[in-house]
Parts: sequence; structure tokens; C-alpha cells
Amino acid sequence: FALNARGGTFVADAATLGVEHSQRLTGRLAVQHESAEVSWSRDADRWHLRMPGISGAVQGLPLVVAGSVSRDAATGLRYDIDAELGPGELTPLQMLLPVGVLHPRGEQWFREAFNGGRLEGMALALHGRAAEFPFDTGDGQFALDFAISDTTLRYAHLWPVANAVSGYGSIHGRDFRAVLTAARFEQSPGDDIDLRVPDLF
Repeated sequence: FALNARGGTFVADAATLGVEHSQRLTGRLAVQHESAEVSWSRDADRWHLRMPGISGAVQGLPLVVAGSVSRDAATGLRYDIDAELGPGELTPLQMLLPVGVLHPRGEQWFREAFNGGRLEGMALALHGRAAEFPFDTGDGQFALDFAISDTTLRYAHLWPVANAVSGYGSIHGRDFRAVLTAARFEQSPGDDIDLRVPDLF
């Protein structure tokens, strides 16, 4: 641990902690990190937080994060973050979505759509100014790619529940796309089913 008036560096080995935020999180997150290095710097009108490498787990899901977050008076908050999550149980993923990021209906759908199953892997790329998210003008990048298996999906109230669902999908900007490579609707099997939500936010 090193610190002075203009910045500092924090390096830590294995530890367990809880993260809570009454307005942004639906519950207390259990975070275990195997290794972490964070540094920060500050001057008159700008601060910069760097994370060259953090590895561990959140809600039991393996997590690797690298990148930076900065803020200055002219451009506001900016993210440059790459992360990988999983594999592990799918259900804890619902707690990782901050409150208010999605449209209320989209957020409710995300928290209720999946029951059980496995997250095979997820990759996140977030680069750009927070004020421009989800980067409709192309001045940033928001990309989330994932694969799931053996879960139950409630896609819509008028659709039958899909069981034994496996597939993959992505969110690029506002556009959500998914392909169910396997699913069962009551007694009928299904595969290669395309789902799309063109304006998730």
C-alpha cells in the first residue's frame, strides 16, 4: 500500500468482503479476490483509477477485470473496462445487474427470465463516456457476450416456459440477440431459435 497527496497504489492477496449499495444493488454481494492491484491519481480537475488486474469471484462466479475509470471537469466520467465472468451457476447473475441501468421492464425481465442452469462464460467490453452510454453515435463500445446451458427461460408472459435451455447471445449497444441451441417447450423440443430485442435500453 502506497499513498501520497496526488495518488496511490493498493496491492492485495486473497480476501473476502461484502459490497452493499441501497440504491444500486438488490442485495449484499459476496466478493472474494485472489489478487488485486489498484492505483489512482488526482490533480486539480481530474482523477484516474487504474486496475491492471483483478481476479477472484463475485457471488461465486469467477471474475477477471482489467481497465480504468476516470473523471474530469470537461468530459465527465469515462470507463475503459474489460471483464470475464464464469463459468458457474447462472442464478447469481441477477444480483450483479445494477438497479436503474436498464429500462424498468427490461430490468424486471432480466431478473425473472432465467431460473437455475449454468453460465458457461461471459465477456464484457465497456469503453466510453458514461453520459453517452450505450453509445448510439459510435463514440464508445458496450459489448456483452455470453453462453448459458440447462436453464429455464420465461421469455414472455404469452409464451410457454422453455426448459433445458442452452444457447449464446450478445448485447452490442442497444441491440440484444440470442440463439437457443436447445430448448423444450412443454413436450416439444426446439433448437436454433433466434431472439432479438432491438432497443434493450
